Amino acid sequence: MNSKANDSLGPDPADTVNSTDIFLNDKTTLKNSTAAAAVLNRNILKNVTSYGFPSYYPGKARDLFESCENVMPLNFDGIKALSLNKLRPKYGDYEILYAHTFNVSSIKPGAYNFSALLKNNRCENVSKSVTLDLDPVNGNWNAEVGCTSRLVDSLANLQVHKWRKPIVSRVYVDYKKPNYTITGYLDPIKKFAGYQHMVAITDRTTLGGDIKVKYKLQKESDSFNNSYFKNIKSRILFKYSGPNYLWSARANILSPALKVCYYQHVSSIFQTGVTLNMNVPKRKGVTKVGLRALIKDDCLAKVAISSEGVVTCQLEKSVTDILSLSFSGLLNHKSNSFAIGVGLSME
Repeated sequence: MNSKANDSLGPDPADTVNSTDIFLNDKTTLKNSTAAAAVLNRNILKNVTSYGFPSYYPGKARDLFESCENVMPLNFDGIKALSLNKLRPKYGDYEILYAHTFNVSSIKPGAYNFSALLKNNRCENVSKSVTLDLDPVNGNWNAEVGCTSRLVDSLANLQVHKWRKPIVSRVYVDYKKPNYTITGYLDPIKKFAGYQHMVAITDRTTLGGDIKVKYKLQKESDSFNNSYFKNIKSRILFKYSGPNYLWSARANILSPALKVCYYQHVSSIFQTGVTLNMNVPKRKGVTKVGLRALIKDDCLAKVAISSEGVVTCQLEKSVTDILSLSFSGLLNHKSNSFAIGVGLSME
């Protein structure tokens, strides 16, 4: 399992505009990469809000399920040690955060990961960052360059396997207005381009669409008409924001599939989330229920259970200002297996 580092104990994820963890659900994500880089980004971007936009700002399509996903545990197994450091040069308006992660597991050999983040804030409303995540044992690395401003955001991500084999290369450009967001994205490796649009219909309801086109035919002998519908994917997006809850949904049109999430900010201590993934042609669905609790401002607990019989939990405790302990557990009732992880984080 992937090792995931500490979740932020800062503002609620539903109130932030965060551009990290974009490829969390992508099947081609590097299996052995660490999440330390994501933590570095989250620490920098957790206070970047919608730059004074009103409460009905629709957000970005790729962050549609972010609030609910942050409730679910991020599991690891074995023993993990994370060291997070900050370097601020005397000259220049930038700072460097870097992390070392060691993970020893019974499932796979021990691994070492290095992550670094360079942040530059020369302008008041512009934030620039460069992130590098390196796994020297397996030859996997991930680089990300991002720029956040009032109206335009840009993000470029490159993931490489075995040092020289790129598997993901995506570029996002977002144009933000108070009542809508337009996003264009491109993946030159997988040869597809896409367009996303989120519009605030009312102060609580948001509708959107996502169209992705593969610009290379499946076979050289195929005509455009025969492979047109095989190379285009369209999805409908929906979000409803209540006083302390959030409904979000995504429906595929040509290949019927549905994902629905419900997030509720019960109090400053408890947050809950429910996700439902349905495959309409196969008549299969998976439901997952999660709970996030902040105990005494220095202890974070997450628990989740799915309809497939998988129970996961995560516990993080701050011992001192620079030291925290974490515990992770997983129990699979179907396969009659379990996994336990213990972690130590130092800043």
